[in-house]
Amino acid sequence: MEFTEAMKQPLGFKIPIRTPRYVSLFPDSFVEGTAEYGVAVNVVLQHTMFEHSQVEVATVDTNWLNLFVFLCQCVVHRDQCHDSDSPSEQEMEAVVVKQNAMVGKCVTRASWGEMTTATNALTYKLGPAAYCTFPDGLTSIPAWTTSSTIIQLHQLTYNCAVQSYSTRQLKTYHVSNLDGRHQFVVDVFKVLKWVGSIPKPHTTMHLVPGIRTVTRNHGHYLTWVKSGLVKQFQHDDKIDMAVMDRIYRAPLQHVERGRCHYTSVTITSIGQTLKTALSEDLVSRDTVKAQVRSALDELHSLGLAHCNVQAANVFVLLEDKRVILGDLESCRPVDAAPPQVCPNKIKTALELDEYQFGTFVDELATM
Repeated sequence: MEFTEAMKQPLGFKIPIRTPRYVSLFPDSFVEGTAEYGVAVNVVLQHTMFEHSQVEVATVDTNWLNLFVFLCQCVVHRDQCHDSDSPSEQEMEAVVVKQNAMVGKCVTRASWGEMTTATNALTYKLGPAAYCTFPDGLTSIPAWTTSSTIIQLHQLTYNCAVQSYSTRQLKTYHVSNLDGRHQFVVDVFKVLKWVGSIPKPHTTMHLVPGIRTVTRNHGHYLTWVKSGLVKQFQHDDKIDMAVMDRIYRAPLQHVERGRCHYTSVTITSIGQTLKTALSEDLVSRDTVKAQVRSALDELHSLGLAHCNVQAANVFVLLEDKRVILGDLESCRPVDAAPPQVCPNKIKTALELDEYQFGTFVDELATM
């Protein structure tokens, strides 16, 4: 889902708790506002407390689907059977339904952890919903509390190694501040736009939140992606965060928007990939060419060069069809030496931008 739409309809895992006595028994419990994981989740997880800090639960294989259904307020129907690959076996098909619309299908095998997903069953009737993720290794579910003045972001985590759950408060946002609400939504939505999509996740355990986009027939589909909106850098990555922060603070129209942190950036300009936008006739090639040129001019006006101009780094915002040039990690002063991966005849970063723009125009003509 595009960021501006996400601002209108925040998605997540909200579990209303009516009275303080129903607040979660986990260590970082709270009583003010709306509790996002409480007695209902405790029951689903079937945990018992010991030593005031640890939680013992049944294996995630037997509990995760129930938790998913509860948090997303879905219904699972398990009344359809079909032949499996083995002639001697039949497998039961589970259909996940939300608001009278089928939002997913899965097939039961040895355990819930081995269920596979048929993403082509998603329909345009799918209402706004967040999907909890249970990847291999560490499992985390975002949740939050709300009061009249603040939002507190929490995280419920399952550690497969020790088969235990824990929870911790991550951040506090001031809801009376537009910037606070903006940052809250950005932090919650882990939808990375520049990585390769997964057409069909291998198992439901691999599902991660996706970007919902509008097709030409006004339906909806989900693009499954591998990680989140926050792009984390390693300590040995040679990223000039000061340059990126300078770009984000400038009022640019055709360059990626975001926020800088110590070792990461959070992208707020979420859009379609150029390839998808062209296939859906969302924008013309002439418009793309002109606006990528404008993006470079904007960067050059700051004395900076992009140094990685290619189709994979161009995106189109669905709201106003604006073309955005992203992937700013290679940006540097226009008179600086270019990255090593460029023709020997190019001596400056500015020259590399012009060379890459010409190559991009040729690439655009064949897309």
